[in-house]
Amino acid sequence: MNRKTLFTTSIYEKLNFLNEDEIKNLVQYIKENEVTTNNNHFIGDVHCSFNPEPVGFLDNFKELKNKIEEQIVDCAKMIGYPTSLCITNSWYNVQKEGSQLVWHTHPNSLISGVIYLKTDRNSSKLYFSNPNPILKTVSFVENNSDNFDSYSIVPEDGLMLMWPSWMLHGSHTDINNSEERIAISFNTFYR
Repeated sequence: MNRKTLFTTSIYEKLNFLNEDEIKNLVQYIKENEVTTNNNHFIGDVHCSFNPEPVGFLDNFKELKNKIEEQIVDCAKMIGYPTSLCITNSWYNVQKEGSQLVWHTHPNSLISGVIYLKTDRNSSKLYFSNPNPILKTVSFVENNSDNFDSYSIVPEDGLMLMWPSWMLHGSHTDINNSEERIAISFNTFYR
């Protein structure tokens, strides 16, 4: 019997997108300019610079923003989107111990992404929920990529992930147990 794979949804990853010096400089900037705003995507002690306006954290780092937008063009090509995407907003999250990222999507965006700056073995994973609703009503004999209810990624310093913004993601039932889990996130849309 032949197998045909249909209707896939991919997550795009770039290991070591940032080097140690870039990470160190970004973490230092965040610590010196940290705000205490929290958005409703988190539970617990989280410092977040989210701003829904078309400005953002990465506007302070033009070279880095351009570097990310080059990767966004590559990602858009793989998905089949037009390549005229740009970052529309960006922010950082500093999750403290005991915090949690609730399930959510990114409306008004085509590709969303995250870059991890400070993680450790106690940092919560990032989960993506399978959008196929039938998977929640059927029992499977064997778990495989055709029937995963969710898929998790272990964050690591310098890792960049991108995905279609409609994908439901969060930390599932994981609680962040690291002292600080720091990440930069961004959304995109057409220029």
